[in-house]
Amino acid sequence: MKLNKRFLAVLVLVVMAFSLAACSGGESTIVGTWKMDLEGMLAVSGISKADYEAMKSTIGEIEMTMEFTKDGKVITKITMMGQTETETATYKVEGNQLYVDGDPGEFKLNGNKLTLTYDGQSVDFTRK
Repeated sequence: MKLNKRFLAVLVLVVMAFSLAACSGGESTIVGTWKMDLEGMLAVSGISKADYEAMKSTIGEIEMTMEFTKDGKVITKITMMGQTETETATYKVEGNQLYVDGDPGEFKLNGNKLTLTYDGQSVDFTRK
């Protein structure tokens, strides 16, 4: 149970960090829905894949998506334990800078892969 609480706390921090990355939108190449890669989620949380697999029987699959809309909104959803939490923020893209609710981060696109970097921590997403 200790591990579950730590994992949840880190996941909440990730969502908050990325929810803090934009200002008001405009058209950008990141428009669409992106799913966080499991490896990225585990790297951010500090949990090993073996520990995650052991926890899945208790908490189920975990999925995090970010949807960047054409009108400058980013909708973050985390599904865990059969429940989905949703947060909405605004974003703005300037070059490779991504501002979520005014806080800066960076993004990099490579085909259907999106890498978001905030405070030195990078997480990969795949276009859904």
